[in-house]
Amino acid sequence: MVVDGIHVMSTFNAFYIRKKAADKETRAAILSVYPKATVQTFDDFIGGVLSSDDVEPPEQKLSALSARLATDVIWVTYQTTAGSFIYHHWLDGKHLRALMYGCMKEGRWDRVEGKAEEWEKDCFWDEDSLEMNLEEASSDAERKKLKKLWS
Repeated sequence: MVVDGIHVMSTFNAFYIRKKAADKETRAAILSVYPKATVQTFDDFIGGVLSSDDVEPPEQKLSALSARLATDVIWVTYQTTAGSFIYHHWLDGKHLRALMYGCMKEGRWDRVEGKAEEWEKDCFWDEDSLEMNLEEASSDAERKKLKKLWS
C-alpha cells in the first residue's frame, strides 16, 4: 500500500517466547533464529518482530527453540489488506496449535491442527461473527450448519 508516496507494509510477522530463562538468554535465542529481528520485551514474553518478507515460520527451528528453553513459543503473522493470518504455538517443543486463514484462498481456513485454545472462542466464535456469517449465508441449510458450528 502507498500512502503519500511512502510504501506502508500491511504485514506483521513476529514470534514470542514466554519468559522462563533470563532475558539475555531469550534475546540471544531469538537472534540465533532471526539475527535481524527487532527484539521487544514485555512482562511475560520477549518477542522478535520480523520483516514483512518473513511470512513462513521455520517450524522445526521454533519447535527446537521451544524445547531448548522449555517454554512456549508463539508465531503470529497477519496481513491486514488480505485479512489473513498464521498462528503457531509450541510448548516444550511440542506443536500444540497451527492456524492459517485466508493465505491460500480468501475467506477460508487453510490449516487447522491441534486443540482449540481458550482465546479462540472469543476471537472466532462470538455472537457478532455468527450474525455476520448468517447474513451472508445463501440458504437455510447453510445457516443451520453455521449455527451448529457455533454451538
